[in-house]
Amino acid sequence: GLAGHHGAGRASRDWPEIAEILGARAGAHAIPNEKVTVKLDDPKSPINAVFGGRPFEITDEFFRPAAPYSREKLHVLLSIDVEKTDMDQSRACAACAREDHDYAISWIHNYGQGRVFYSALGHSPGGFWNSRILEHFLAGIQFILGDLKADTTPSAKLAVRK
Repeated sequence: GLAGHHGAGRASRDWPEIAEILGARAGAHAIPNEKVTVKLDDPKSPINAVFGGRPFEITDEFFRPAAPYSREKLHVLLSIDVEKTDMDQSRACAACAREDHDYAISWIHNYGQGRVFYSALGHSPGGFWNSRILEHFLAGIQFILGDLKADTTPSAKLAVRK
């Protein structure tokens, strides 16, 4: 398994496969202290259990997921709730807006025979003092190690089932 957080999406830019493995490249970000409301895309996932099914606010630096990001391939766990977040906190970031308004923060998927967990959280040191974020990271690591079972069905396919 592979776990990546925050800047991992900027790693090895000369190796295209790393973006496929992680599920996305880290795109633009607005400011290093952007306050967002996070929605739980899968409140039933054991990786999200620590959040008790409730959205939450957090301040961090949020990379916008860039190609090859797709809900057709990834099981999104957390994303920015655009209806409850000021998405214009930095007017200097035209590249921060996605046409689809889909700003995933955390996801899982299978890659080959391995499991992948990625979270864009983790730029600000305060996130590492937040026990719920740390428990989310730990559950993601347990998932990639095979110690925690979680549904990896791509989010787009789950939406079709409903």
